[in-house]
Amino acid sequence: MDQFISANGKENHALLLDCRDLSFRLAPIPADVALVIANTMVKHSISGGDYPPAAASLKLPARLSPATAPEFHSCAMPHSKTSISGS
Repeated sequence: MDQFISANGKENHALLLDCRDLSFRLAPIPADVALVIANTMVKHSISGGDYPPAAASLKLPARLSPATAPEFHSCAMPHSKTSISGS
């Protein structure tokens, strides 16, 4: 998403991205609001633990009703063939 915000962002605005259809809108950040962004250097991994079974549990519902359950699909770019459902 770094490239997405770089291409579509605007100074003093947050970018609200809807991963279901890749629509987005800019939301002004009030002047009296301060944002703190910190690199905690914490390493994360999705290869083990609870992630694989949780992701697998979404595949069947997504295949059964992708038109009625768009929230099961990833926010992959339209040209990508990758989604949670594997389609």
